Amino acid sequence: MVQRPGKDPHKSKFPNHYIERAILYAQAKGITKLWVDIECIYQRQDDGEEDKTLGVQIMDAVYGESNLSLGLLTTGLIHQSEVTLLAELLSGSIFVDFENTEDPSLKLGVEFLELQTLILRILSDARWSRGWIFQEDHLASARMTLLVPHADDVNTKDLPYPFGKIPGNLQVKVSAFRKAVTMFCLANRASEFRWPNTEMLAKAKQYNIWNREVHKTAPHYRNKHSTRLCDETDRLSGHRLSGSINYSNESVYPSTISSILEDICHRDLLKMEDRVAIMANAAKFSTRLDISLESVLVKSEDYSLSTILLALILLNGEILSHDMENTEDGIMAHTVRSYLEEKQYKFNVPMLRYQQSRIDHCRFKSSTLLINERGVEVQGFLFVLLPRRWPYSERNKPNPLKLSVSERDDLGILARGPEAKRIEKGRYFSEFAAVVIRLVASKLQMAYGEDCRLARFLERHLELDITAARGEEPKASRAYAAGMLSGLVQALLDEREVRLARLEDESHLTPPSGIFIAPLHNDGWVSEYSTKQHTSSGPRGWVFTSWDNGVRNTRLQGMEQLASLEVLLNQHKPFAYLPRWDPDQADNMVLRSCGWVNGVYDVEGKRMGRYTFPIAGLTEPPRVHPEGSLGKRKRDDGIEDSATLSDGGEE
Repeated sequence: MVQRPGKDPHKSKFPNHYIERAILYAQAKGITKLWVDIECIYQRQDDGEEDKTLGVQIMDAVYGESNLSLGLLTTGLIHQSEVTLLAELLSGSIFVDFENTEDPSLKLGVEFLELQTLILRILSDARWSRGWIFQEDHLASARMTLLVPHADDVNTKDLPYPFGKIPGNLQVKVSAFRKAVTMFCLANRASEFRWPNTEMLAKAKQYNIWNREVHKTAPHYRNKHSTRLCDETDRLSGHRLSGSINYSNESVYPSTISSILEDICHRDLLKMEDRVAIMANAAKFSTRLDISLESVLVKSEDYSLSTILLALILLNGEILSHDMENTEDGIMAHTVRSYLEEKQYKFNVPMLRYQQSRIDHCRFKSSTLLINERGVEVQGFLFVLLPRRWPYSERNKPNPLKLSVSERDDLGILARGPEAKRIEKGRYFSEFAAVVIRLVASKLQMAYGEDCRLARFLERHLELDITAARGEEPKASRAYAAGMLSGLVQALLDEREVRLARLEDESHLTPPSGIFIAPLHNDGWVSEYSTKQHTSSGPRGWVFTSWDNGVRNTRLQGMEQLASLEVLLNQHKPFAYLPRWDPDQADNMVLRSCGWVNGVYDVEGKRMGRYTFPIAGLTEPPRVHPEGSLGKRKRDDGIEDSATLSDGGEE
């Protein structure tokens, strides 16, 4: 029996045999309090609709902040061979190298068909097909454990994976299962996009492995992917900096938005409108849309579910490409899933660890975001790149972003030292990287004076790195600034083009406040090339940046959000390239993104401006589609309708 405060006891709808298994797990972990969705979310017949709606909208708090989460499978394993094989899969002993997630391969003699059958058997459990369950697994992540029933005569001792000691149940980490299944499918590349791999990946892929593989780009000849230290065969003062540490990683990932939506749509829900709440929870959106029965969005026939989902995603700052050149019929040729798949952005944020998690923070500042007739209006800072060449009057000043021969000689000697590779626990920078950053800061002060705020910014983050090693609480932005600084160190060592920048509205006499690294795969700055080709001014390049630390006056701290984009300045109607930003004409101007740009900047004390980015196919004139090519959508089909994204009275 279950009793709420001030209510009579009632019999729970949660089956007794489920609660018994949950209690066994709680006892094994020393847990005294349980959350059971069916009881803790008020959804009984006499509960108000508002209670249930509020409960549904806080599932990201429940599972995202839980210490431990539990999932119960009913499909059991009967034979000892199945349990042994599962242990080998989860432990990674079937792989040549379990840490090589980019190019996994199976050991010789692995029982391939038996493994396929085992994985499919586990995934046949109804739990994997439920939309709300996907949300729980995604949010709880490494904290989610599955209990898999097994026959009484199965021995779980002395196996390569620890299944725990709960009688009749194997304890399996969902994250370990997803990693192993994803690597198993990648190791079988001949059938990567065929059944049964497609079924296994639809239910159990791990995003940080799969997305990197699916969106892999051809390696650029200048992209070394690591901070180069020294070895005997190099040539920097007789030696060159070589790749013995993976200090900064520029692997290309999309955000997980498209993957999350695809996984939601592959699963069962009683109410299709619940996709909106699950999407918001799984993506940790701070802006929510009301999907209660009384909501205008639900009651009205003016909005399809696809329109609601796209609006939700845009309102929460998702960065999308706005190029529709590859689609003859424009946006109306798409479902919302295919639209997001085609328009999803590719990011190469330089982070050593948790690249996919970090990239999910690459969004516009959503707390003040608006959608207008020109596109998505956001707050941020607009930087203009300084010229490549130093002015003639300053030719005697050191270039802060160019290592001299003597500086590279000194770094070559330092790189051979025993401490060069070591990164102290809790810190982001090795002593080698810290020396490079101090060198840049010193040269900035020589060029622009002791009060150069960009130099102080670099020194401040070096000091933050030291205090973090002492256990002091870092600011929310530290991981991103540290990652960008690591990318800057890498770029300087690799002799990539690195540019100084200042805010667009500042005088040309103002010292620079930003450093940005030229994009790898564009072979230069698109904005400079475009202004040179299409305007009477010389080449000019711009970078748009924004940052939100995520603090909200709500139940949870919001997600930190970062944007750093090379942009073109355009007049909206009629379309034209612009050589400068004119605040007086802002109502007819838009920024068009050319790609992600890595860099660091200091805008302390400065106010963000408001800028608009177009939405592909919505705020630009779409190409004319043939008469009668659009079908009438059904109100509850949501994703797969043919007129998905523009149902507001245009049918």
